[in-house]
Amino acid sequence: MTLETAEALREVLGEGESVVAACPSVGSALVLTDRRLLIIRDGRSFRPRSGIRDWRLGPDLRIQVGPLRNGSGSLTIHRERGATSFFVAERDWLDALWIVDEAQRRSAVTEA
Repeated sequence: MTLETAEALREVLGEGESVVAACPSVGSALVLTDRRLLIIRDGRSFRPRSGIRDWRLGPDLRIQVGPLRNGSGSLTIHRERGATSFFVAERDWLDALWIVDEAQRRSAVTEA
């Protein structure tokens, strides 16, 4: 995780919220906390509207895993307010898939 990403994360974590895992990506990072899934984009200070996206873990969080092709894979995160795509380099793909599985597991527990 870059220093800029770590700083951004410190700014948006809620009181008592803890990071479970993080995965670097092409120009961003995917971060799973005990409460949310976040995408923190590089250069976030230049684009405050799209620099940090977050989704609360819960039953309406849907993550679609795309194929791994030409050295990268994609994830699409859906929620009532639309969808966001996240691209992951092949070297980090398994870490990203673990985060997806863990986010879905925690969302299912939140639903019960």
